[in-house]
Amino acid sequence: MIALLSVFSFVVAIYLLGHVGMTLLVLATLVGIYWIALGVIELFLAIGHPEVRWRPWIAITGILSIVAGGVVVIFPVSSLFFLTIFLGFWLVLFGLMLIVRGIGLRSAARVAKPMAPSPAG
Repeated sequence: MIALLSVFSFVVAIYLLGHVGMTLLVLATLVGIYWIALGVIELFLAIGHPEVRWRPWIAITGILSIVAGGVVVIFPVSSLFFLTIFLGFWLVLFGLMLIVRGIGLRSAARVAKPMAPSPAG
């Protein structure tokens, strides 16, 4: 069974490498399906578990995930452009947050005192 799956994976990989446009459409559709599934799970969590904190926010993000996933599944070509722009902005913000975190950790490391004396001293 694993050998059959390996051959199938190899054939699909060769096909998708030769058809980049098809690959992008498949990836966009998979992202949309993932967002829909994630939204459904979040809604079940928000509705079925009253003890969970932030239930309204979980429900809102679940609904937004379902809507965004539906849009990506229905309009995969135009969604690719907006997903690229969104990913670019997100990566810039993520990089800035990492820079700020690194500067903060560096400052905290300078102020921190060692817990035990070093063996050389």
